Amino acid sequence: MTFLIIAIIIVLIIVLAASANKKANDKVKEITERHKRPAKSSMENEFASLTPKDNFIKIKYSDFQKHLGQIPDNIFDISQDAILNGQNHFFVDKNTWDNITKKTDNRNKWESDFSNYQELIKEAKSYEDLNNWESAIKMYEEALRFGKQGSLNICNFAHCIDRLLILYRRTKQRDKEIELLLNSLEENKEWEHSTYDKWNERLTKLI
Repeated sequence: MTFLIIAIIIVLIIVLAASANKKANDKVKEITERHKRPAKSSMENEFASLTPKDNFIKIKYSDFQKHLGQIPDNIFDISQDAILNGQNHFFVDKNTWDNITKKTDNRNKWESDFSNYQELIKEAKSYEDLNNWESAIKMYEEALRFGKQGSLNICNFAHCIDRLLILYRRTKQRDKEIELLLNSLEENKEWEHSTYDKWNERLTKLI
């Protein structure tokens, strides 16, 4: 009798497990079918498409990944459609893609310039920590020249200007302090920041 009960329990467990597994498989299939959209001409916009169009270029997904962060939503959506339909490529308007790659190049250039700028600042700071004011000033001046000539903007190198102003005053180079303030104010008239106002106040007190 006990054996029969155990056997019935085992059969029930197997049946319930099979039923649960079938429900799970059906759910997965339902979700997959719901998200799987066939490659139709309607799945496109004026900038991207799953099918070739005039003035559109073929973009492989591996190339697309290099530009993440610069991709507009409407093009990103098409890329996801391609993935869902088993494609490793899609098509993008050439001018639009050129703009995207240009933005990526600019971003990469900025990251490289900022990294090099940071190295100069690091070296200047090391001299400053040793109270070697002359060498520190030279390195900060080099960093400032680099910042102005590259892809950086005033927000990136304003700190360098502040350090130079402090060191010029510390080494009693009043003329250089005034010159730096005048140039910085003139070159950054559109910069609406409290630092700009502080430079202006500092110059007023000096002259």
